Amino acid sequence: MKHCNYQSVESLSLRNEKIILRADFDAPRKLDHTIEDDFRLKETLKTVIFLQQQSCTLILIGHAGNPTLMSNGTPSPEDYKNYTLRPVVAWFKKQGIHAKFAATLEEATQKSTTSQSIVILENLRFFSGEKKCDPTFAQSLRKLGTYFIQDAFAAMHRNDCSVTLLPILFSPEKRGFGIATNTTLQLLTKITHMHAKTTYLIGGAKIRTKLPLIQKLMLKSHALLITPPLCFTFMRAIHQETGTSLVDQTCIPLAQSIIKNANKDHAPLLFPLDFTQTTSTFENPQNLTITETIAPHACGISIGPKTIDFLKKYIEKSEIIILNGPQGTSHFPKTTLPFQDLLNSINHNKHAIKILIGGDTLAEIHNLHFDTRNWELISGGGATLAFLANHTLPGLKAMLSASISTTILN
Repeated sequence: MKHCNYQSVESLSLRNEKIILRADFDAPRKLDHTIEDDFRLKETLKTVIFLQQQSCTLILIGHAGNPTLMSNGTPSPEDYKNYTLRPVVAWFKKQGIHAKFAATLEEATQKSTTSQSIVILENLRFFSGEKKCDPTFAQSLRKLGTYFIQDAFAAMHRNDCSVTLLPILFSPEKRGFGIATNTTLQLLTKITHMHAKTTYLIGGAKIRTKLPLIQKLMLKSHALLITPPLCFTFMRAIHQETGTSLVDQTCIPLAQSIIKNANKDHAPLLFPLDFTQTTSTFENPQNLTITETIAPHACGISIGPKTIDFLKKYIEKSEIIILNGPQGTSHFPKTTLPFQDLLNSINHNKHAIKILIGGDTLAEIHNLHFDTRNWELISGGGATLAFLANHTLPGLKAMLSASISTTILN
């Protein structure tokens, strides 16, 4: 994507307008369903406060989790408890912002008739039209406001209704990016044009979505290290022992293809030299040991000290360092020690742009009380990697579309 001036919410004339704000509500939750890590909500809060200062009426829409809808089109009772946006309403109340909850589109319409009110619509993924990208559902959402503000960067790599269809129902001058999303887009657009030495450290559990991106990013990188648990699918692909570690069997053929292409193109695709493993489970890790191979009945937790030492030569020369995917779990602090050593090693590079990406990554970082003052933080891991690999996103294309859609409206 060429250098672009993204239209920020701050550049629009919005006083007394009725705004649909696509927010990022997909925040980690505790067992009692309250918000555990509120980084994403705080990012959205910046735009909410700005729009309040413009005396706007706000309809906040967003999703949480990936609920499965039953045959009647509603979530199961368990998914409802896990993913309803009622806890988000409670979080806003703690911030001193009174928001009304709307279970349906009809309720959202009724409750937003009062000037300067704030309404939070129930989880978009409780509506079948969201994931189906249904034009009729898009039209129903469109009726809720006169302007559309996109502030859910983490969802912009999806082809969901509120991400790709809803924006193009507004004319270009009535669309804009929220404060946090605009900041993220400016940063990522800048670094895609820097042609700098970039080191990626990519892990996490969302294997299927990351492998196609790794295939592109490894050709652009100074180094790309695959970390646990993502690396175990690659290890299985080359017939190495992975014990009880997380492996996505369906991704093994693609992992084999990526390794083959990396060898052919001399791409700097790297794998750990050693691991921290447990003879119990990831959820209850006991008897931690450092090893160069995973034992048949062990589960890999994180990288080991040899890997960190090996990475130093890449880290020291990097101009951009991007880390996605936590290792270990803060519920068992010992399992995170190698991860913390890695973060500290990266911190020694004072000149590089350092970026932590992904909601799970940031939640663990915050739980570890790691000092992030010299880091850029982006909650959308998948969206960031997709942007860096492809230089655009489905949701970004929709927002930058030069005209209003007539196809959907007819």
